Amino acid sequence: MRSKLLWMGTPVLLLSQAEGVRPISGRQGAHAFTAVGTAWNVQLDIATGFPVRISAREDDPMYGTVEASMEYSAWTNVGGVFMPTRPEYRVDGQLIRRERRESLGIELSAGGEELSAGGEARTVSPPLDIARFAKGWTMAHWFLSRVSLGGPQDQDVAEPVELLEVAQGVYQVLGGPTHSLVIESTEQLTVVDAPWYPERSEAVLASLRARWPDKPVGRLIVTHHHHDHSGGVVTFAAAGIPITVHALNRDYFFDALSRQGVGAVRIESVGEQANLMLGDRAAELYEVPSAHADGMLVVYLPDEAFLFNSDLYSPGRATQHPLWSAELLQAVRFYALPVERFAGAHGRGVESMEHLEQIASAQ
Repeated sequence: MRSKLLWMGTPVLLLSQAEGVRPISGRQGAHAFTAVGTAWNVQLDIATGFPVRISAREDDPMYGTVEASMEYSAWTNVGGVFMPTRPEYRVDGQLIRRERRESLGIELSAGGEELSAGGEARTVSPPLDIARFAKGWTMAHWFLSRVSLGGPQDQDVAEPVELLEVAQGVYQVLGGPTHSLVIESTEQLTVVDAPWYPERSEAVLASLRARWPDKPVGRLIVTHHHHDHSGGVVTFAAAGIPITVHALNRDYFFDALSRQGVGAVRIESVGEQANLMLGDRAAELYEVPSAHADGMLVVYLPDEAFLFNSDLYSPGRATQHPLWSAELLQAVRFYALPVERFAGAHGRGVESMEHLEQIASAQ
């Protein structure tokens, strides 16, 4: 991921590797080329010959194909090499990162070599996981977004899949930093949240088929739109599984899934409160007004006095967010829910109302 950003941020170096350069019809100064195994487009300034913009297509879990681009301005001569001092990184036209380069220099190095005991140079290269590198390269913008959020996610979190029973017939789906929930009924399963990307959802669904071959997934409930909880939604949608979201998030998911070419998207939206029958099990959805995300839903199972939430409160995790936990506690009291056990999309296992009150009071 970072290596691709470095290539894009140093356009002279990237263009020096260009092969198969050809003009783009109808766009003066625009050319297509291939470099470092990737197809790129470049827009040149007709007057100066400097690149104004370089772009490439990338994969996105929610939107399918997106355009990642770098725009350049305020060029300066650095030791005979012209470099931009005001690059801007965008995804589908949306500004993601802006740099102000106040000091630039060129450092000559040994090019990845070191001296051996005999005085001869030998190349030192860390082992490269080709599959992981390819995923990071084709989804570089996505991994960069995790860095900007202060939560880098460079590891593949598609597997493993571990089921931890947290209430009767209710399972926390572990195996990565963000979890789903599975609610078992007599004839079907319900899944809450589809974290990260399609590969994770594929692994989860495969695990559920192996565990319950006669119980299909009848519904996916999404607590909120953040991609660490919803990036794998397309896998469920493509399988024809109905998706339940808050009304504030319906258009977002509908547009994203339509853009990926999912045919008949089945999205059910709910408001402040909804009562559902998940097979023969009753479930209640409640909106929690939160600074973390609009349209935040929690899932409450009245027969088990059990509540599942995402991000607001994370039983079994050292890191907590007292402000968000206080928002959850306020909602639980407002709706008069007699919760005995809480579980979260982060952490592990369950905690009590007393523990939530303790965390919420630590503001």
